[in-house]
Amino acid sequence: MANFKTGSLLVAVLAVLIGFYRAKVPSQFFVRIARNAFLPGVPEPIPTLFPSTDDATLVRDVTVVISAKDFISQVPEQLAYISKIIPKDMKVIYTFPKPMGYKDFYEDMIHAKGNLTNVEFVELDSFANPFAGWVQAAPMVNTKYTLFMHNDVYPLDNYFASELYQGLEAHPDCIASAPQIYEAETEGMLVAHAINTNLHLRKKPSGVLFFSHEVDIVKGTDRAPGDFKQGKQIDFMEDHAFMMRTDMIETIVDPNAAFTMEYMDLQMSMRLNNATVWYVPSARVEFRVWGTKFRWQDVAFFGYRRSERLARGTKVYLEDKWGIEFPNTGFCNFVKFSVPRTALLRMDASELPESWNYQATMVAAWFEWIGFNKFRPSGGELAEQNDGFIMLPELMNKTKEIIVDKGLGQIRAGRDLIIDEPMQPQETTPKIANVLPLRESTVNIETRLPFEHLSLGTVKISLPGSCAASPLAEKMGGQCGLMIENGKGDRCTCWVYIAPYNNDNLLLTAISKLLWVIKLPQRVTVYGAMSLFMSDLETRRREIEAFNALPGVSVQLCSEMQPTCEVDFQFQESDKLVQWSGALPSWSTVRNLLATLPGGDMVARASSKTFSEFGLIILISMLVVHLPNFESRQYLWAVILLCAYIVLEALNIQAPLTAATVLFIVFLLNAPAMPTHCFLSTLFGFFLYVIGGFTDDMMGLLAVVSVIYALRRVYVLVFTLVQTNTLSTMIRIVSHLVPSYSFSRYMFFRADGCSEEIAKKREKAYDRLKEKWGKTFPKSLAHAAEFKKGFSDLRFAASNRVFLPFRKHLEDWCDPTTVVTKTNRMMLKDVDGNDLIDIAGSYGVNVCGYDLYKKFLRNGMKKVGDLGCVLGPLHPVLKENVDMIREVAGKPDGEVSFHMSGTEAVMCATRLARFNKKRKMMVVFGGAYHGWWDGVQTIAGNERSAADVITLKDLDPASLDVIRMRRREIAGVLINPLQAFHPNSPPPSDLVLASNSRKAGSENGHDTKSNGASSGLQQLEQTYKDWLKKLRKVCTANDIVLIFDEVYTGFRLAPGGAQEYYGVNADLVCYGKTLGGGLPNGVVCGDRNLMSRCDPKKPLRVAYVIGTFSAHPLVLACMNEFLHWNKTEGKAAHAKIRSLVKKFCIDVNQDMEDADLPLRVTAYTSVWTMLFQKPGRYHWLLQYYLKEQGINLSWVGTGRLNFSLDFTDKDMQDVRKKLKVACEKMVEDGWWHNEKTSSGISIKMALAKEFIWAFICSPFRSS
Repeated sequence: MANFKTGSLLVAVLAVLIGFYRAKVPSQFFVRIARNAFLPGVPEPIPTLFPSTDDATLVRDVTVVISAKDFISQVPEQLAYISKIIPKDMKVIYTFPKPMGYKDFYEDMIHAKGNLTNVEFVELDSFANPFAGWVQAAPMVNTKYTLFMHNDVYPLDNYFASELYQGLEAHPDCIASAPQIYEAETEGMLVAHAINTNLHLRKKPSGVLFFSHEVDIVKGTDRAPGDFKQGKQIDFMEDHAFMMRTDMIETIVDPNAAFTMEYMDLQMSMRLNNATVWYVPSARVEFRVWGTKFRWQDVAFFGYRRSERLARGTKVYLEDKWGIEFPNTGFCNFVKFSVPRTALLRMDASELPESWNYQATMVAAWFEWIGFNKFRPSGGELAEQNDGFIMLPELMNKTKEIIVDKGLGQIRAGRDLIIDEPMQPQETTPKIANVLPLRESTVNIETRLPFEHLSLGTVKISLPGSCAASPLAEKMGGQCGLMIENGKGDRCTCWVYIAPYNNDNLLLTAISKLLWVIKLPQRVTVYGAMSLFMSDLETRRREIEAFNALPGVSVQLCSEMQPTCEVDFQFQESDKLVQWSGALPSWSTVRNLLATLPGGDMVARASSKTFSEFGLIILISMLVVHLPNFESRQYLWAVILLCAYIVLEALNIQAPLTAATVLFIVFLLNAPAMPTHCFLSTLFGFFLYVIGGFTDDMMGLLAVVSVIYALRRVYVLVFTLVQTNTLSTMIRIVSHLVPSYSFSRYMFFRADGCSEEIAKKREKAYDRLKEKWGKTFPKSLAHAAEFKKGFSDLRFAASNRVFLPFRKHLEDWCDPTTVVTKTNRMMLKDVDGNDLIDIAGSYGVNVCGYDLYKKFLRNGMKKVGDLGCVLGPLHPVLKENVDMIREVAGKPDGEVSFHMSGTEAVMCATRLARFNKKRKMMVVFGGAYHGWWDGVQTIAGNERSAADVITLKDLDPASLDVIRMRRREIAGVLINPLQAFHPNSPPPSDLVLASNSRKAGSENGHDTKSNGASSGLQQLEQTYKDWLKKLRKVCTANDIVLIFDEVYTGFRLAPGGAQEYYGVNADLVCYGKTLGGGLPNGVVCGDRNLMSRCDPKKPLRVAYVIGTFSAHPLVLACMNEFLHWNKTEGKAAHAKIRSLVKKFCIDVNQDMEDADLPLRVTAYTSVWTMLFQKPGRYHWLLQYYLKEQGINLSWVGTGRLNFSLDFTDKDMQDVRKKLKVACEKMVEDGWWHNEKTSSGISIKMALAKEFIWAFICSPFRSS
């Protein structure tokens, strides 16, 4: 089950990796590989495309020329196979370098030819390339066509040669016919061989042209007979097998181009000669790259022929020949390492030669294969030549002489870094540029590896005892490239190659198995390892060379760009090679191998110490990065994990595992909350660990990247903190620290340090007010007392009307609660029969005037009175309402959602923004009130931390920078346009009126001139308008939802609310209060895509925004009445009230100035407030004097006042007169008596002393 889960995971990962190439991978590819998984291992034959050719014709017209390519030991085997496929009289010319140690090679070849009657053998130089064999055989060919083959090709069908022959005969314009090639690494499983396409040139910035070709991955999935189609193949001809017109051999085949890049040269030669190939899919061959077919006789030939030295020489030759740049040798290295990677030759399996001379050659060839390219004996004549170094062929010929006869001991293997001179732009255009197209970019996946040189490492491990008897030798046996038994079996030496890429990790192993299932070449995993996980071992030198401290261990590294490097090895005549392996272990694997040696675990742990420290740095950095996404329980888990990390490290538990595990657990905890980039970065880190890709240096690099990322995150968070409204930052802390305290009766009248005379005057006025209050409002006071016993809202409001220390002496008798029975315009009739002018405005609901709301309620009831409480079914009035709301909101194609309060509307808009943008962060601005919901309330009244809400400073350009920087986190920005009246401050209230600290109407608070407040507000309104336009642009540019909370301002600033007033359109708009025509309501209107509550792609992902009483028919009916009034009469009414309010403010301020009274008023359309001009501790008392004069205020007192639209100039003049009288009485009764002790500084000092003393005494005060 575990394996199944792992496999499933890795298949998913593979799909993701393929997804990166999705733009270049046609969907047909995915369909094909899914289908191929269910097709047999060996594809079914393709019906013949041409008439059968008789044997006599083939014998007359075709000569078979075969050359040895990689595995020369296969020559007899392949010849025996061919003898059963072709006519027995067909001429066969078999060219080959004589394999090392093959005593009876000719006898084997003669035996292998079977019944073939016309076979010629041509022996080549020991390391000749296959094209050289072809060209050498060409003069011996006297037939019309030549069938060229390598010795690793096996025709699958008897009609193979006939189909190729008929293909050429039918298409005389083609010079060659090419078969369908499959490759096989194991018996019984044929997979697609790469098909190149789109041969073209591209130009570098330097002007140099370079050759490029791509892999046709869809063509590579051809398997079922219906997939294949014969035709011209202009961009590709694989050299493994093809039939060519004999007279074209000299023109097309160039032996100096071989090999690895020979097929490129073939293609370009044909294109230059205006020739092409006919593809015959019915002629099928198997290209065998079986590691199991790799025999000891192949080792030296393969290692040298596939060496970087020869590949680079071929590259230079072709660049000189064609005048264009060829791909680097990375692909050559892929072939060199991918072919023998599964080869394992052991003495106990009779897979190694008995001859010491041949064994010595295999030892040297292993060093050649892993990347060394020269050898130097430790003395003798040869040591004096060529700086003492010779090449592998010369060493092979003189092995016994050098090592044994001369008694020269060890040999030094060296590697010279072979660097080509970069090509320069050609003075004349290369001929091939007139044939191949010049392109800007690739279309498919390019056949090119990005690296130029490979680093390499060797580890020599010397163990006591014989190799067969050593348990350690048995453990590490699979990874030993060479296992040598020294002397008479007293020591065993293991040589291990360290590959600079991770080919042996869990992921690629699983992918290799997956490729086998879907019938794609498994050796592609080596290509993938080189492409994805290639690194320079130099970056890990310190960690790797630390193992030199182990006894019997010697480590040597060659970095990618190291000019020369050397390693000493020896193979004495008494030594015996017991194993040769093509294993490609990465450093992760070798490290684990070394850790099994005595003392190896200590070295591994010591060398991983920096790894551990880096892991801790990464962990802490990730915690910093994810900090804003944590919830409280996740903070706890983070602390526990950090402690566990330290404890596990102290217990010597492997640090890398600890680091990666802790990091991954943190990732899991935050997966649902973290932004996508954090999610992917953390997942990638753990992915690297799982595949064995973590190294000390890689961890160091990741640590540096993580720290940089974390520092940037810290900068963003600090920048956000700086731009966070100070009040919202401190209020939760301060609210838990500031204690409750009350003045004694004595201090109640002397809080500002006034004289005794003034204090006595205040006491007298206080008692008079108390007595009059009891006579004027007896019933209201009695009702209020009863209400407060069971109505918590009133108890809260009544206790928050005045500044804290004064509250106790007013609660019992001076309750300003108004209990009313009827209204007449703006006049309230209380239960005591008093008429009061209402300037509270019913918390902002009363926009039109009470008489109009009575009308709305009556007419609304008439419309739906016959329904009763019907919920669910809808009334026809709904559509009309929706249309009018969309018109008001400026969203003709938008949608509307109905709710029962303004707070609910804000909740809905916030949830929809988060849902549809798939982000959780919201932005509000300092002091703004958006209802009582703790999801966006960041000031007083919220006991939970709204961690997903940022409270920024209003009107500050840097706040816009915060929004830009955190655009990937922010879903929406919530605006309360009423903040234009008091930016960065909460709604004004007498509760916090400790002195004259209230500011509204202008940036500096207020002006002292009679019209100053009005002009200051106009200036501020223009500033706020410009600010909203900038904010609108930022939100649009960063795909952030802009939400206007118009619950208060909607229909009070203008018929179209703040959007109309400021000329700025929001994405979502929230309405409430007056919109209901006198009934509770809340409305959200927005674009259709933002109002969606379901994810069409993920049906289980929904945003629940529902309510039982939403769209209540009576509410909708009354709302309909209001909307009709707003549409027809609203504009004129708003214009009129703005003019009247402006005149009212000027008149009042002039009165106050003339009478030297410390009060001014300022207004924001029909919303207005009172501003106190001098410091004082009794400004809050004005609300009681105003009620005495017959003016009704809400529980916020003089902070926020509202004129309804039915106020006339006469009504406002009445308010003006009463306000002046109340202010004069404040002066007369001594409340506004200012002395030096009542200065602003003195009051602040007094407040500080009071709070400090109360805080000190609070622990000792009974609750």
